[in-house]
Amino acid sequence: MRNLAHLAGRLYNTPLLIHPDKAEVIERVFAAKLGADVLLQDPADIERPSPEAVAYASPRYADKPYVVTEGQVAIIPVMGSLVQRAGGLDALSGLTGYNRIERLYRHAQADRDVRGVLLELDSPGGEGAGLFDLADLLRNAAKPVWAAVNEMAFSAGYAIAAAAQRISVTRTAGAGSVGVIALHMDQSERDAKDGRRYTAIYAGARKNDFSSHEPLSTDARQVLQASIDRMYGLFVDHVATARGLKPEAVRATEAGLFEGQLAVEIGFADVVQPFNDTLSELEQHVARTRTAFSTQGITARHSGAHSMNDSPNPSAGGETANTGFTQADLDRARAEAHDAGVKAGAGAERTRITGIYGHAEAAGRRAMADKCVSMGLSVEQAGELLAAAPKEVAQGEVDPLSRAMGGIPNPAIGADPADPTETTAEAEAAKIVAFASRRAK
Repeated sequence: MRNLAHLAGRLYNTPLLIHPDKAEVIERVFAAKLGADVLLQDPADIERPSPEAVAYASPRYADKPYVVTEGQVAIIPVMGSLVQRAGGLDALSGLTGYNRIERLYRHAQADRDVRGVLLELDSPGGEGAGLFDLADLLRNAAKPVWAAVNEMAFSAGYAIAAAAQRISVTRTAGAGSVGVIALHMDQSERDAKDGRRYTAIYAGARKNDFSSHEPLSTDARQVLQASIDRMYGLFVDHVATARGLKPEAVRATEAGLFEGQLAVEIGFADVVQPFNDTLSELEQHVARTRTAFSTQGITARHSGAHSMNDSPNPSAGGETANTGFTQADLDRARAEAHDAGVKAGAGAERTRITGIYGHAEAAGRRAMADKCVSMGLSVEQAGELLAAAPKEVAQGEVDPLSRAMGGIPNPAIGADPADPTETTAEAEAAKIVAFASRRAK
């Protein structure tokens, strides 16, 4: 078989994020094919969508490298064992390369016909190399990215699912296996039976650590274990961050497998539902948020240049130049922005008025509070003015000072009405209103 040495290097003596049973199957198949020649399928098969997704494809988007539904959701399959670069082996043995997933994902993010991305997962996991860079890319998506586990997302497969904003599992689907494993082939006994003896000539104490022609040494085991522990730390931190869990809780799963509702209960999934229900919900989600995306795009394009009212007004129903939005989209966005502004303004006014009348200094000063409201003063400005104003006296009530002064006869003299120093209630009120006006400015 061609590329045996390359495949062996990716299977043995390297940390793998894969279900142990699947790793054993791959190893057995690989060992059985030693010396055999395997014919590769047509490389064109690499770009063909998975059969499961084809049932949801829209004829309008038949030219895409992935399935796009009528609801403008791209379905990207994450199937089989996962490797960094699969090349022509994708179709041969059910491998999927991280590079292929990344290529399809980037294409979908840039595709104007795509409003959201659904990852369909049925994978036991695979290589660690390249995995976490892909996961980081998926987590920073501009368009919604959901994951539907249908029927398996273990180890590296789950690392990809965890990067999505929402994870669904079917009732029989499994998620988890947050752990790392490595294999070492020791064929020294087989060599002896075959009458072969290998002698390695090398420089550097660690150079021959993982030779398959001799048992794994204690030092080599420690080196491999350290590599596994490091990869495990990356895996745990990724899942904990992406799913909002504590790292201790992720480690406590001990790389266990969790099916259906149990995956939801431990925080590895959000809902149990069939694949088609998840797809339908994502289509509804992107339909609801389309206006929001349009509004953001309009704001970004017009920021610092023209107001929306100053923008050219293309013919109704036509597509605006260089934006991808129709005039109907623009009109709807303007109307919704206006309504949102009106609601926000009304809410702020209610808060201002309530704050003035409920202010501690407003007690006994209702008339002044009314003036503060009508003048449009802020709560802080009104508070200062209310504190400086005298409290009002209820009708029929005499304040203590007036009661005391009432028993003292008034002298026969009085102030000159023309005296500019005379202070009357009207003059005092005028001073207060003038003060308030200056504060408002």
